[in-house]
Amino acid sequence: MALLRSRIRPSQRTGQCAGTRSTAMRLSLVFAIPEPERASPLEQGLHCRPELTVRPVRLREVQSDVDAVYLPIMAAERWGAANRLLIHRAQVFKTRPEDRAAGWPRFVIAGLPLREGEDAFDSGLAPLVIKAAIVAARRFNGQGNEVIESIGFETGWTLIDGWPPLEAAQMICAAYDEAMAVPDDELDEYGRVKPHIIASVEFIGARGGKVSTELRCLLEFQGKRYECALILDEIGRLGIGGNEGVPIEFLSPEISRPRLNVGDRFVLREGRRRIADGVVEQVFPVT
Repeated sequence: MALLRSRIRPSQRTGQCAGTRSTAMRLSLVFAIPEPERASPLEQGLHCRPELTVRPVRLREVQSDVDAVYLPIMAAERWGAANRLLIHRAQVFKTRPEDRAAGWPRFVIAGLPLREGEDAFDSGLAPLVIKAAIVAARRFNGQGNEVIESIGFETGWTLIDGWPPLEAAQMICAAYDEAMAVPDDELDEYGRVKPHIIASVEFIGARGGKVSTELRCLLEFQGKRYECALILDEIGRLGIGGNEGVPIEFLSPEISRPRLNVGDRFVLREGRRRIADGVVEQVFPVT
């Protein structure tokens, strides 16, 4: 690890593609690309960003040289990544001693749960993946004594393979600079799905099973029904009885949101079946 960090010093910033200044500790990102013909042009595109490097190897050959690696949720289930899903955000998990003995780094950064209808293979999500991993590491670094200074990515899992190399280099630089420029006191909110209302919801039947990111249903208010989604990534499983502070997002907020005010009562339905009663606690402007 010391050898790699002697080459990648987060404090170095030279050349025309030096980005936004930030007081945050500069993280090093290492992109593993098994195909040399793809690795070389991406490396050229990042040549003036010493904190962003490319290695023509698979991720497992980078793992011992970084503090954390980014993995999709399914690949990180052994560390509990599927237990609490945060839409468009990533989380840090500490690996076990036996994992580290097998070559894994100290930490795994896992993400990125998608909204319903989003395509997990859409290369346009690549900057979102990079930003989510960086923000997760920065949040973690502000919480305790352990620190993540470097993150390893395999380009297939970050969807970078869908980009032409030089465009990928520009995208990586932009995503890095944006995530590093987020003020420390805004890290918890960065990337969080913003609801249209927050409500107290009392379910008639249990919502069992694994924690999911959304519950899609119909919100009925004053005889009209509106498609909505209960955003569950922050609150987890719903059960019989009262559930306070449930974020709700509308499919057509410009129509439904202006009709609801604090204190209004509504019904949630799945098709014709009534599943819950609710009361609006907070409302937010439609942006």
